[in-house]
Amino acid sequence: MKKSDLIFTAILVPVDYLMLVAAGLAAYWLRTSNWVAQFRPVFFSLNLPFDRYLGLILLIAAFWLLAFAIAGLYEIRRNGKFWGEFLKIVTATSTGLVGIIIYIFIRREFFDSRFLILGAWLISIFFVSWGRLIVKGLQKYLLSKRLIAPHNIVVIGNDNLSQEIIEEIKNQPSLGYNLITYFPQLNLE
Repeated sequence: MKKSDLIFTAILVPVDYLMLVAAGLAAYWLRTSNWVAQFRPVFFSLNLPFDRYLGLILLIAAFWLLAFAIAGLYEIRRNGKFWGEFLKIVTATSTGLVGIIIYIFIRREFFDSRFLILGAWLISIFFVSWGRLIVKGLQKYLLSKRLIAPHNIVVIGNDNLSQEIIEEIKNQPSLGYNLITYFPQLNLE
């Protein structure tokens, strides 16, 4: 594990938090906008003023980060596939949504705007995915420009797969690998 892998994984935590807060704020803005209010008037603003809503969003976003950690979104791995990560994001945000619904049910509180909950859930999936794509893109860019150190590797073997690996490493520096040497065969005698 390289220090850069650890740093970029650690960067995901505040980025995810900001994206979750932004999703909550976007849902509030969308629900209170004139465009939506013309179809369904806003009644919850007296029971849930913006400052109280913001406090709830900051707290809920922290809870969702815990769900993200449990879902494995902060495991250190290189070049994971986006769709696998996207499914984890959907699972973790859905877990957070269920937690909020259970909390509301246990408190026996009537919540006036289901739109805020469902909207924040859907928008958070989109925002968190984009935030992660931006961080991964930055990481790939820095690796391709050699501004952060790549992983040094040695390839052993004289078959087609070994040759494909060598070509892939040479042609795609954004993968973050540096070929130190190549051994066509290994003699252990």
